[in-house]
Amino acid sequence: MKHFITMDCHINKLTEEHQLTIIRLINHLASHTHAYQKHVMDRLQKISRENPYTDEIPGFNTVELYPWEEKDG
Repeated sequence: MKHFITMDCHINKLTEEHQLTIIRLINHLASHTHAYQKHVMDRLQKISRENPYTDEIPGFNTVELYPWEEKDG
């Protein structure tokens, strides 16, 4: 049985270097155990739900990420 997944993909909006990083991640995951894949996917799902405008992400400072946005003070 074949399954088809249809969704918008904006990978072409990333730099070539970032596209390669994602492809390398896919190949890396495919070469490891299901348990490791699940662990990584759980981490990636958490990252995919982060909102850099409101969430506190360890290691990220929104002022450094978005210096063009100044907060009214």
